[in-house]
Amino acid sequence: MRGMIVVAVLFAAVAVAIACAVDRCAPALAATAAIEETHLRDVGQIVAQQAGAAALRAEVARVTADNAGLSSALGAALAAARRVRIERVVSVSTGPVVASGEVPLGRPCLVDIGDEIDVRASEVQLRSEAGNMMIVGSLSAVRVRPEPVSTIATGVLSAEMARVLETPPPPPPERGWSTSLVLVVGASAFIAGAVAGVAIVL
Repeated sequence: MRGMIVVAVLFAAVAVAIACAVDRCAPALAATAAIEETHLRDVGQIVAQQAGAAALRAEVARVTADNAGLSSALGAALAAARRVRIERVVSVSTGPVVASGEVPLGRPCLVDIGDEIDVRASEVQLRSEAGNMMIVGSLSAVRVRPEPVSTIATGVLSAEMARVLETPPPPPPERGWSTSLVLVVGASAFIAGAVAGVAIVL
């Protein structure tokens, strides 16, 4: 009996120590992520911002407000599978780039060589209950200089022309005891068992 109590106490002590260490590490990890985010932005990387459900809904409303094609595509995606949730909303742009190339002979041009155009993209990424990711989006080419600013062409992304790859999700945890299960789930049980065992001996 005493041996069992000692083992329970040792497990409880290890579990509590590691749980406390994890709790103390959380703020440090968050600070590290914030520092890295600042660095990534400084070197010109596009970094996703963490946002809650309300912020995602507001961003979806913004990108679909004047884009009937994207709004329709999003509605179709939400209805295409069970319990589809929006995971990410992306708005990106090339910024002004100078048009170049050959001008077709005898044809009027909306964009001339030397004009500045901006290619803009809006994208919504969704995931179904079964784990499949869907992407809807639209692209627009906008002439920004010379003024007036004018949208030259816009369209939604085509499923037939798309190819999207992602890493598979991690496998579900196997049944049975494991280190992570003992540390996370078993901590309170070990503490309760240890306390009860000590009380019985005393």
